[in-house]
Amino acid sequence: MVKEEELEIIDVYKLLGETRYKIRIKGTKLVFNVHANTGEEAIRRVLSLIKKTGLTDTVIDKLRALREL
Repeated sequence: MVKEEELEIIDVYKLLGETRYKIRIKGTKLVFNVHANTGEEAIRRVLSLIKKTGLTDTVIDKLRALREL
């Protein structure tokens, strides 16, 4: 399972009055875009999305390997 330390906030912006965060899994090009009030909340939302979608460590490791090519 992805840990909080493996996520990095790469952008924060406002859209239609909402604060949105772009968060990447380190070592991949996989980016999540979520609405949240704080960076911590955004990280929690991304961890929840990863769990709900069933994104496994195996898939993430394969994405990291592809990035090295």
